[in-house]
This record gives sequence, structure tokens and C-alpha cells, in this order.
Amino acid sequence: MFYRDNRLNPIHEGTHGIQSPDLLARKVPMNNLAGYRIMLAEMKKTAGEASEHNSTSAFSAELIVSISCLENVTETLLGAMLEKNIDSVLSNSAKYLDLFGHVLIAWLWLKQGLVAARALDENPHAADESFYLSKLQAMKYFYRFELPEIAVWAKLLLELDTTAYDM
Repeated sequence: MFYRDNRLNPIHEGTHGIQSPDLLARKVPMNNLAGYRIMLAEMKKTAGEASEHNSTSAFSAELIVSISCLENVTETLLGAMLEKNIDSVLSNSAKYLDLFGHVLIAWLWLKQGLVAARALDENPHAADESFYLSKLQAMKYFYRFELPEIAVWAKLLLELDTTAYDM
């Protein structure tokens, strides 16, 4: 069993290593960033709606900060790919994929949290109340323990660090 599980690791790592440069070099810039911009607009729309509810307003503000971080990193990396050695820029694309994914998941948690908060306003029965409270708690966990990791990744990416490439 352990051997089988260990044999999957290179497959996962290889997939991650293929998907991350594809995201940064092809998917994000595709059609003049159209899909990327639509996604950001949807995230900001959700953040705006969530800012109006007491249970989600603080998380809305955190999402807006995270979106700004993603935008800043994306702009920096896309510009660097035009001006610098593209391979050195893409050498950290796995961290870009992680950052992008965390912001995306934060958005999805905020959407779920807003639905839960609105449902709790309607005084649901006990079983539903527990379910909605658990959704809000899971959202809070992600925002407190997982989302802050993007700051470290953003710093590395914004500095255009070449440590991995130089190795």
C-alpha cells in the first residue's frame, strides 16, 4: 500500500508542474485576460454582497485584499515574462498556482458563508442551523489558517526570486 501511494507522488508533482506554467503563461493571458478579468469581477461582486452582512463583512474585506494581491502578482509576472528570461519567471509558477487557488477557494468559501449567513437570518430548525454554523466555521478556518499563506508566496513571486531556477 505504501509503495502504491508513493508511486502516485511523481504523477501529482508532474501534473502540478504542467498545470502551473500553463495557468500563468497561457490560461490567464488568453483572450487579453478575458477569463481572468471575468473571474475577478465575480469575486469582487461576491465580496461586495458579503460586505453588507455582519457575519461575512470582515471576510469580504480579506477577500478584497487577497484579490489585490493576486492582481499585483499576476501583473508583475506577466510583465516579467516579457522582459526577463521566461523560464526563470515560470520556475516559481507552482507558487503562483497555489496563490491563485487559495484566492479562488477563499471566494468560494465566502459565497458559501454568505448563503449560510442569510439562511441563519431566517431562523432555520436546529439541524439546518448546525449545518450553516459549520459552514461559517469552515470559512473562518480557511481565512484564518490557509489564506494567510499567500503573503509568503506573493513575496517570493514579486521579488522574481530565481533560487529554484538557479538550482
